[in-house]
Amino acid sequence: MMLKRLGFRVTTGRSGSEALRLVQERPALLLLDYHLPDMTGFAICKAIRGSRIYDDVRVLMMSADEVREANACGDAFLMKPVSQESLTEALRPFFPDLKVG
Repeated sequence: MMLKRLGFRVTTGRSGSEALRLVQERPALLLLDYHLPDMTGFAICKAIRGSRIYDDVRVLMMSADEVREANACGDAFLMKPVSQESLTEALRPFFPDLKVG
């Protein structure tokens, strides 16, 4: 997985409700697909941004479609398919010491 190559420990959720449960662990990064089975990535992002305890969690939203509201909430947005290079560049402002390894 691309995030593991960048040194991240990865935990995966398959729905919005799982993402909301997992964010309680306060990860450094939450990578959200805009289209999830039970809610949009925007709804998840909005819920997270509504609580100050998650201010330090970076949210990277991605989608195969251009979704205007996705840019409004997350820290960065990527169009699918995502390459290692585009992921690294999107994350570098928040994690300047990233090294592909």
